[in-house]
Amino acid sequence: MNLQLYLPIDFKLKFRFLFICCILSGYIAGQSLKTEALLQKVHSARNEQEKLDAILEVCLQNDINNDTFNTLAFSSKILAQKSGNLQKIGMSTYFVAWAYYLKSYNDSARLAIDEALQKINAKDPQLQDVNFKLKSFKTTTYQSEQNNTEALKILFPLLQDVQKSGNKLYIAQTMHLIAIVEGQQKNPRKTIQWEMQAIPLLNPNNVNENNVLSTVYATLGKAYIQLNKSDSAVFYNNEAINNFRRSQDIYNLAITLQRQANLLTKTNDLKNAELILKELSALNDKIHMGDGDMNYWMAFINFYIQSKKYDTAISLIQERLQNAGGVSDRNETKWGIRLTYFEALSACYKALGNTEKYAAVLENIVQAKDSLYALNSSEAIAQLQTKYEVQKKENTIIEQKLELTHKNFIMYGFAVLMVFAAIIGWLVFRNYSRKQKLKMLLQQQQNKIKAEQAVKDAEENERKRIAADLHDNLGSYAASILSNVDHLEHNAVNVLPLKELKGNSQAMVSILSDTIWALKKEKLSLTAISDRVKLMLQRLSPSYPEIHLEVNEKIENDIQLPPTQAYQLFSIIHEAVNNALKHSKASQIQVHIHSFYAQKPSVQVIDNGIGQSVVLNTIDAGNGLFNMRQRAEILGWTLSFKQNLPVGIVVEIAENTTN
Repeated sequence: MNLQLYLPIDFKLKFRFLFICCILSGYIAGQSLKTEALLQKVHSARNEQEKLDAILEVCLQNDINNDTFNTLAFSSKILAQKSGNLQKIGMSTYFVAWAYYLKSYNDSARLAIDEALQKINAKDPQLQDVNFKLKSFKTTTYQSEQNNTEALKILFPLLQDVQKSGNKLYIAQTMHLIAIVEGQQKNPRKTIQWEMQAIPLLNPNNVNENNVLSTVYATLGKAYIQLNKSDSAVFYNNEAINNFRRSQDIYNLAITLQRQANLLTKTNDLKNAELILKELSALNDKIHMGDGDMNYWMAFINFYIQSKKYDTAISLIQERLQNAGGVSDRNETKWGIRLTYFEALSACYKALGNTEKYAAVLENIVQAKDSLYALNSSEAIAQLQTKYEVQKKENTIIEQKLELTHKNFIMYGFAVLMVFAAIIGWLVFRNYSRKQKLKMLLQQQQNKIKAEQAVKDAEENERKRIAADLHDNLGSYAASILSNVDHLEHNAVNVLPLKELKGNSQAMVSILSDTIWALKKEKLSLTAISDRVKLMLQRLSPSYPEIHLEVNEKIENDIQLPPTQAYQLFSIIHEAVNNALKHSKASQIQVHIHSFYAQKPSVQVIDNGIGQSVVLNTIDAGNGLFNMRQRAEILGWTLSFKQNLPVGIVVEIAENTTN
């Protein structure tokens, strides 16, 4: 199979969430004849009513140009307001909210939706559809911000409402939206439960219901992938793919094909993966796919790597890296894409045994992760600042409205005694509310002061612990260096003290480097610790050429650890590797770092050395085992030593069940 024909260069991602019709972000060469005919219908409309109907119809198409959609959405709002038709006002607002959403103006989208919902009577049968569209789309704006709490606050009451109405399509759609939220929160089992409740409510012979059913199947496939149940994932992906083919929904079809190709590649079903990639390439002639969440190129790269076509994979990765921006680019998405490519590139060089390039790519991975961390921090601060400014403006508006209302009450209060009495009662109530709010604010301020003091105390304790750690570790090496220097003064001919001096100096620098690495970030992922272990083994490898050092990394649930815990875990691994190098007489040492959703994270240091009893006695003689157990206690994980059959030791560090 010649996959080189799948490599056009300058394309943008044109996909959206599976549960909503796609509106594309740029011109699509494959725009349908139906869409073109509807656009012509807009231009040839004889009056404003015909034009509005035509616009509302064409905006439902999933292959319309984004700029054209934006213009038509706001035009429809003006025309709908003139018509006074609430159903059309609601639909035009739905499209305007979409236009805001495409530009990441989620606050504006929600404001437009709330204004429309105030005008719409949800009990009116003719307005139920537009009411459901507006409320369900509002949850989408929250989901895009990872604000799943607010999304669920809308979805659960909405589910109760549609269940009362008995509309099976609305019930199924709402359950599907809840399932997607659960998927975002990494609860695949709950996702499956909600989708399984939705399936019996949908009629596959109905076009609208079948469209929802297709996305339900696709979501189930994704959930089973998260649970590592490949057979179920392949089955539901195939169901979704067949439905998307029949409905000619090529955008959702492309997304699901990418997911299926990656799954088949991962399970080593390369024959079927190749067939999927052929179909995906054919779709590329109609819609041009590029870097994004469901990465078009990574489907081919993963296939090449699994097929052991490493040179082809490397060539494609390097080509895509050129399109992902330079290191000075501060775009978070591009850094995420670069990180994905670097990880794939490191796998290729590792498989080829090119240690020099493998080490260079590891440095690129660390740089990419640091850049992503910095960008995320800056973005979070900017979002908080924006929310503060918006809230400040809203408070100003509220204060102005309250002031105007107060003046009106004073003006008309003298005319009607009963109204005046009501105003007094209202003012008393408002005064009481303000006092209650003041008490609450006072309490919050006190809590804030206590929290700040607690943070200061914790920081002081942490500084003391760090100082003690540096003193205990580096102090012993400094004393040894001093002893070696004194010895050199009396034994200038003997080179052994020089070697000891050099070794102790290197150990001091290494410990100091590891301590600074752990403490300079707020949190460290298990992947970051794994990368650090790889660099450590690279530093140790030249000193032990006869011993094969290797890291086996399988991280599905990339947990985050505070600096203290991360440092303790790394130090235990470091100590275990050093003990194996010095005492085990092994020819091979492996570090296994595993973390899955269904299991506790664990780290194993395995050697094929002389055995458990001999090595443990040697370690105990130098307090090594005591230090490792003490660090494990600080970390809150369990430390155990097992016999590695047929020979050697397994040192295992695992998270406590109650941790």
